Amino acid sequence: SDLNLFSFFSTNVLDIESKNIIKLPKMIGQFSNLQILGLHYNQITELPETIGQLSNLQGLWLSHNQITELPETIGQLVNLQKLSLSYNKITKLPETIGQLVNLQGLYLYSNQIIKLPETIGQLVNLQELYLSNNQITKLPKTIGQLCNLRHLSLCDNQITKLPKTIGQLRNLRHLSLSNNQITKLPEIGQLSNLQKLWLDYNQITELPETIGQLINCKIIQ
Repeated sequence: SDLNLFSFFSTNVLDIESKNIIKLPKMIGQFSNLQILGLHYNQITELPETIGQLSNLQGLWLSHNQITELPETIGQLVNLQKLSLSYNKITKLPETIGQLVNLQGLYLYSNQIIKLPETIGQLVNLQELYLSNNQITKLPKTIGQLCNLRHLSLCDNQITKLPKTIGQLRNLRHLSLSNNQITKLPEIGQLSNLQKLWLDYNQITELPETIGQLINCKIIQ
């Protein structure tokens, strides 16, 4: 069903979960006070371009829908801190995703993403990046620019090789790489804050010597 929003016009939190919503009206962009928009568990296939007008939005929750792509205007949500899009049908992210400079959490597990845009490296405040259960084959070198990243989940993809720049993620605490097709790890000994590392179900035959420098790492599977 479509959504009638007039009764919510002045609200700053709009949470409409499990209502079989198929389409968001264009007028959603007029909700200038909106800080949180929750639309989990609906049937939404696309977002209107006017969503980029929600200049005060801090949290956008859209997991468990049928979304295949995001509008370029998503990059206008410069105050966005959390973006949840897990369990959709997204195949790629727009280049404008890199404009979300205040984003702290990006949740994209269980989609159909093949590759990430180079602009992902511009998300310098990102702390959590969850990309498990996609179809990613390789990562852009710019991933090493995510200087505040603490959690990076890439399990259940088709990654064969990691960029050397992954060794620059000095604040990384958890790195999950299980169930890929990785044959060799780059030097990761500089990840001095790493606490947990998952490597099971890959094709790694030897580990880099510098792995012994991961003195805070409690779990290596």
